[in-house]
Amino acid sequence: FDWQSVKIKIFRAFYIYLNCCVYQIKFLLLQIKYKDMQRIRIKKDIVDSLLKDGKNYDEIAQIIGVNRNSVGRFCRKHYGCLEDRGKSTRQSIDITNTQKQILFGGLLGDFCLSPHNKTFRGAVNHSVKQIEYAKYLHNSLNNIVGVFREIKVKANNKIYNECNFTIKPNTQLENLYNDFYKDFGGKKDVPYDLSLLTPLAISVWFMDDGFLLNNGHSKTLGFSTCNFSLEGLLRLQKFLKEQYSIETIIRKNFYLIVKKSSSFTLRNLIS
Repeated sequence: FDWQSVKIKIFRAFYIYLNCCVYQIKFLLLQIKYKDMQRIRIKKDIVDSLLKDGKNYDEIAQIIGVNRNSVGRFCRKHYGCLEDRGKSTRQSIDITNTQKQILFGGLLGDFCLSPHNKTFRGAVNHSVKQIEYAKYLHNSLNNIVGVFREIKVKANNKIYNECNFTIKPNTQLENLYNDFYKDFGGKKDVPYDLSLLTPLAISVWFMDDGFLLNNGHSKTLGFSTCNFSLEGLLRLQKFLKEQYSIETIIRKNFYLIVKKSSSFTLRNLIS
């Protein structure tokens, strides 16, 4: 009987057991420390304020510096059912007139809105080449939008770098949704009421869907409006001429081209 080998095996087993105990103690200490951090960091008055500002769990977690699930558990413990957590408040945040103009111009461009339960929400997507413009939009709409993200999107076997953010569910988006979608059976078109098409809205619209054609000897300004109906484009054309003295031409591809005689007027309006 080889006592030496038995001793070695016993020593190894004891060493492994001791290491397991050490790791378990470290894990328990980390759990205690983490729970203490949650108690210190998540304070009801701070969460109350953030909920009233329309922040969601992801945004609250990011601001406070904790895990999203911790915020969810905290809210369930302190507020109970969804109605008591300020959800109705978050979904009826006031939209300023400036923000309405930005949304109006964006909806003439690439912004989109859709129904969501009893509210309305939207999304904004841009190439990273327009990241400064996208950040401007995000900052201007800061209290009614979600987190700004930079992502990679695969399409047609290519990888595209994009930046985007969501427009949070809000009952006060109903009028804009009705103007752009509901009045036309759910498909986006130019609203009948264009009173929100201010110089600011036109600037946002141009940054979204405007273009400059350089033909060598001349430069032409225009808007990509091919998804709108002819009737909608005629409404736009009439409003721009009567309100801002900007004359346009509707091309066969439904692009709205600004006449050379009005290019300077449009430049001054949006600069």
